[in-house]
Amino acid sequence: VQNGCLIGNFASEMGQNSDAIRERIAGIFKQRCEAIANCVQEAIDSGILSADIDSDDLGAFIIGAMQGATLLAKSQNSMEPMEKLRRTLVGTVLR
Repeated sequence: VQNGCLIGNFASEMGQNSDAIRERIAGIFKQRCEAIANCVQEAIDSGILSADIDSDDLGAFIIGAMQGATLLAKSQNSMEPMEKLRRTLVGTVLR
């Protein structure tokens, strides 16, 4: 947790300084969102998750929530924000 997320750190420190860097970072986050969305869609297709879930929206939400929790964990020097994220995702969002 001390170091946070390499891409998240880079985005917050360098993302506004260069269009090329910002676009590359955005592309990396897009790939991550798509990867999670694909997993969510597989869970929907197999009946594990409700068919009324939008896999793209949930993928983007999970990546955003993970980035936020990582930033909080880093600033608090605690894994508690990550644990809260896990509990909320598993216990509420993905129920």
